[in-house]
Amino acid sequence: MVRVLLAPAARRFSSIVGSENGWMYDIVTGMIELCPELYFTCVAETADALTCNHIEHYAIGRRRSEEIGGAALPLRIATATRRLGLLDRTDLVHHGLPFMPGRTYSVLAFQAARRNLPFVVGPIQSPLAFYGSDEASVRADMPQRTLAQVGSRTIARIAWPVISTAVSRLSDATLCSAQRVVAIDEPTRRLLIARGVLPERIRVIPPPLRMAADKLPLRNVDSDTVRVVTVGYLIERKAVNEVVTAVAHLAAAGIPVALDVVGDGPELPALRRLVGALPGGQSVRFHGWLERDALMNVLSSAHVYATMSRAESWGQAMVEAMALGLETVSAANDGACSLVATGAPVRLVGIGAVAELEAVLREWCSQTPALIESAGAAGIGWANSTVASPVVARQWCDVYRQAAEENAQALSIQG
Repeated sequence: MVRVLLAPAARRFSSIVGSENGWMYDIVTGMIELCPELYFTCVAETADALTCNHIEHYAIGRRRSEEIGGAALPLRIATATRRLGLLDRTDLVHHGLPFMPGRTYSVLAFQAARRNLPFVVGPIQSPLAFYGSDEASVRADMPQRTLAQVGSRTIARIAWPVISTAVSRLSDATLCSAQRVVAIDEPTRRLLIARGVLPERIRVIPPPLRMAADKLPLRNVDSDTVRVVTVGYLIERKAVNEVVTAVAHLAAAGIPVALDVVGDGPELPALRRLVGALPGGQSVRFHGWLERDALMNVLSSAHVYATMSRAESWGQAMVEAMALGLETVSAANDGACSLVATGAPVRLVGIGAVAELEAVLREWCSQTPALIESAGAAGIGWANSTVASPVVARQWCDVYRQAAEENAQALSIQG
């Protein structure tokens, strides 16, 4: 048995959390299927009840404040780990989901080094290249129900410029102390090298597909109308207005096309006004947030997935769309370009280039829906060969093995 201490396993260690927060759960469960000798002890703020006998978890409780709570989480995890004696029964330590270099760190890195335990970090993604004004204001607009919340937000706003340098140095120390650091793509690998991580210690492994291929819903497309779908938090950065505009223009020109918008957010009122003002706006339907099964049903009833997001680190919704056989078009943000670099059949258009998006959709709409659907087979093939859970899990098992071997070699040399 190889005992792995995983911390933090996101705020919530669960199969139902979205996007990046679910990566670690999928990676862990995928590794257990391939490497049954692994046994995980996961430390997180909260966790769902688990039925897998290869996983135990310790919930240390939700943070009381968003700002200070995030910075204090590594200390809380280290305290809980020491109090419970978890390192006494650990063979490898994995600091999961640090997301971006320079912003997070792990006290466990130094505890692992003192005990001569191999240490792994990742998956890491690059920071976003663009933030909209509504994203900057979301946290500021969150309700402040108690005096403590008001105080913590004020302290964080004042203190962050002072402590950010220290946190960045701690983050670099965490990364450079690891036997292996996993990046989700090549740009992140280059960023890690720039922060001092040895190139030979970095592995590039994409995040896993959130759903096993044999559990994906069957395609349910029986309409003569070309159905386009976009999914995401409705904020300025996602530029859903550009997808709405392109589809509405085509519909107004008599092309049989419709758009399903899944998600909610501060841009929704403006998007509804836009739809009401555009000729062809009746072709757009808003669904709000959907439960997982309902979302997959919408995706499986579509032909095309479209996103004009100005910035993404990866593009999980695009991955799931391709796995379902949808033709996919995206603005050339970092995440979409990284997907293309791995061979994903994503059609790229310029950021903000609504005319280019409209031209691509017009081209696809000139085909029959059946032809569009058959062309989506390339996406299914890419997903099965690149991001399917067994493919990703196998690479992570190799990372653990390499980290343990390198650590053992270092100890033998020291000895």
